[in-house]
Amino acid sequence: MAYRRFEIERIARSAFNLSLALFDEDPRAAVEVGRRTVDLCRRFGFASLRLVALMNTAEVSVAVGDWGGIEAELATIDPDDLESTDRAALALALAELAAIRGRDVDAALEELRSAGEIHDPQSIAARGVGLGLVALAQGRFADAIREAEPAEADDLNAVGALIIRGRAATRLGDLAAARDALDRLAAVSSRGRAQDVQHDALAACVASLEGRWAEAAAGFTDDWRRLRDLRMDVGLAVSQLDCLAVAPVGDPLAEIAAREAREILEREGADGYLRQLDALLAERAAAGGSVRARPAGPATVGDAAPV
Repeated sequence: MAYRRFEIERIARSAFNLSLALFDEDPRAAVEVGRRTVDLCRRFGFASLRLVALMNTAEVSVAVGDWGGIEAELATIDPDDLESTDRAALALALAELAAIRGRDVDAALEELRSAGEIHDPQSIAARGVGLGLVALAQGRFADAIREAEPAEADDLNAVGALIIRGRAATRLGDLAAARDALDRLAAVSSRGRAQDVQHDALAACVASLEGRWAEAAAGFTDDWRRLRDLRMDVGLAVSQLDCLAVAPVGDPLAEIAAREAREILEREGADGYLRQLDALLAERAAAGGSVRARPAGPATVGDAAPV
């Protein structure tokens, strides 16, 4: 019996390692393998491995969607049973999904505060990326940049932080900040197809902000094809929101982006991003020219004090 348990744990750890290896190459597969790992750990009582696998799966699922099972698993964990670092990671995962869902995040952020000080540099960086994603989903773009900035110097989290910076800068119409994020992201060694397509999607945003719409449109079209191939459904929809923020009013590509983004976001229940879609469409309907002509500035929607 003990030998069988040892073999099952070995299999679970192998699946966990495979999920990690797939993060930047095939996020959808990473989520699928991560779920199987979590299920195996739950059934055989590998609590510590289950927790880590669940946190990692929740993280990568942000760009994929299909969160129902992950949210159900997260709800079974009692934060009082966890050490402070794990409590903070759980609270952050709950806050990210709540923000994307358009739900209140106050309880999760209060739990994050109550977890206490975090001293590990990588954990601090991961928290910055997580809070940046929360702010991004809530439309607080200047806050997103500020929250994620501490992670930009961390090897493991720099890519995520720079993508947040570039995306938020695009939505603010801040060409200089978007270009800076793109240049710095290009200097980071590629870890896989998911990172490459996000870099290229940001390049399309920058091209449009620089007035090179034909080049940007070709870039968006190719990026969306690759995101569909990767089955990064929510990542695709969010890239289409970026396109709507910079595309000329009335451009056919923007109309395609709006339709597909709505279909994905409604299916996934991503109400936070749906609100942004509605706001972008209302802005475009009221605009006499390209929405990229609006001035850059620090104003955001619903700015809140940092955690």
